[in-house]
Amino acid sequence: MRTPIPLPRLDLRRARPDDTPAVASLVHDVWHETYGRALPRPVVLTHSAAHVAEEVALRVGHGWVACVGERIVGYCATAANCVEDLWVARRYRRRGIGRALLALALADLRERGYQSAQAGCEDFNAPARELLAREGWTVIGREPVDLGTGRLANALLYARSLNAATAAAEVPSP
Repeated sequence: MRTPIPLPRLDLRRARPDDTPAVASLVHDVWHETYGRALPRPVVLTHSAAHVAEEVALRVGHGWVACVGERIVGYCATAANCVEDLWVARRYRRRGIGRALLALALADLRERGYQSAQAGCEDFNAPARELLAREGWTVIGREPVDLGTGRLANALLYARSLNAATAAAEVPSP
């Protein structure tokens, strides 16, 4: 009989400045996977690894990472009362990582005194829409966006209450 190899456990923690390169790589890859086919090539090319690293460096101190072993497999960041980023590597999706990161972000917003939170995504981003719907977010607005390819999309704005009853129902671990 073979001895099973233990799998690394999932750790959720505040992002640190030294996480910036790994987070930037994750965000770059997931962004290109999500938006690469929907946006015109010149727009996609503006989201180079260097550009994404600069953007992530501005927010990494306001976020959390999900790590499997030493590998960062998820990232979530906030600004004011908004969930600005939520990215999970493809092979780690549907395991509760996005949900756990989102719960940490909402708990932080609640601790900072916000009564509600907002988030956004485009209508073609089915995984993000499904997660937000499962977690009790409501679409409160939509704005048509010309993707520059002759294709139109809707930028969706979501909101969610951060009241105590909502918080009691959240489970922050995957």
